[in-house]
Amino acid sequence: MLGYTRINDIDFSKITLLSSGQKRLGPVKLTPVLYDKKPLKLVLPKLKVPFGITTNYNCDSIEEIKLSLGNNDDIINKFQELDKVIITRADELGVVTKEAVYTYTVTEPKSDEFTPIIKAKISIKDHSIDTMFFDENKHVIGVTDNKDIINLVKKGSNILSVLECYGLRYDRNTFSLLWKLEQVQILRPDDINDYLKKYAFDESDGNVCNDVCNESGSDNDSESGSDNSYIDDVTLI
Repeated sequence: MLGYTRINDIDFSKITLLSSGQKRLGPVKLTPVLYDKKPLKLVLPKLKVPFGITTNYNCDSIEEIKLSLGNNDDIINKFQELDKVIITRADELGVVTKEAVYTYTVTEPKSDEFTPIIKAKISIKDHSIDTMFFDENKHVIGVTDNKDIINLVKKGSNILSVLECYGLRYDRNTFSLLWKLEQVQILRPDDINDYLKKYAFDESDGNVCNDVCNESGSDNDSESGSDNSYIDDVTLI
């Protein structure tokens, strides 16, 4: 209904690039990525924030949040398949040059000590933080500036999240998907029992989306650095 999709339930045939919505920012172009004619929004299971928040030198600008995918091969494979579809769609539309190199969504570790990660931005709208944060007790966490987020999302935090793809970014040499965090629930260690019907976290049986999510009959469980406990009932705040 609202265009939210669990990553394990994604139907790649519904992915399109909206060339008519293309924006240009100097040498950089941004093309909307749609899922079933709506913005692509993916509901992820519990993931760990391995390094805390990445900021600029003065800590007055949050650059990104890295999320560890652990050893969850199902999710890693889904993101890798998504990248392949995006490359194909971009080639079909001719929106990138043949020389452009794609930057994959999943960053592979350089050492066995680490796990694959994905990166996402904090959502900003009208110069204000637009990402919604919730605690493990279902309460909205008031976030007004970057310091609030830095104090909230610590190294090693477990979170549930909704990622929105806000476009395919490309220039003459590179292209990649851009992601931002729409909703985040901060979990205490190993505490994933309570979700809230009014935001993105309502646990029914730990795996089944309700009527707002795209329907799927799949059930998946994993015991790696992440698990498949999902944000199950994504509703509009």
